[in-house]
Amino acid sequence: MMGNHTFVTESSAELVTENLFSLTDPWRDRFLAFVAERALGKGWNGRLPTKKEVTAWLCKESLCQAVTLLLNTWQGDPDIAGNLN
Repeated sequence: MMGNHTFVTESSAELVTENLFSLTDPWRDRFLAFVAERALGKGWNGRLPTKKEVTAWLCKESLCQAVTLLLNTWQGDPDIAGNLN
């Protein structure tokens, strides 16, 4: 644990990232903007973030869990990231 944050494995974050990037537009861009805004704590500039950026952001457990929940609900697909611990 670092500071007040806990982290997930990079492979779990990569799996969620791949699921985000596999969405079709306009949903992919909307989900990516949501992730960027939550990760950065401010409005997103509209530039599509890279997979590397998104994966780094999703290594934070709370963000990864929130995005996983949204994707699971959106896709009707249970537990895309598996156990995040």
